[in-house]
Amino acid sequence: MTEVIGLGVLTRLIDRDTVDEVLAKADRRETRVRLLPARVVVYLVLALCLFTADGYDEVVRKLTNGLRGLRIWQDDWKVPTPSAISQARTRLGSGVMAGVQTGGGPGGTGGHAR
Repeated sequence: MTEVIGLGVLTRLIDRDTVDEVLAKADRRETRVRLLPARVVVYLVLALCLFTADGYDEVVRKLTNGLRGLRIWQDDWKVPTPSAISQARTRLGSGVMAGVQTGGGPGGTGGHAR
């Protein structure tokens, strides 16, 4: 239950539209379908901050199980390897996460505090 509450708080604090706006400003939207879409990676990085004692794979399971419980996740999705998660975080870049924190663009430029 803690996982669902934590992730529910994340999505209420940082809504999907804000994440999409920041990804667009940073030009980090994916151009092909990936196992880890950019929006999912943003929420994964935030979840990693919540569950610091857990490894990548366990945090991904918590994230997706919480989303499955809300019936907004595909049941046939497979947990990516730690290497794939690391690569996805690198593709995302730190500017996106800074923009998400401030509700603005990469590095918080042009955004508004939430």
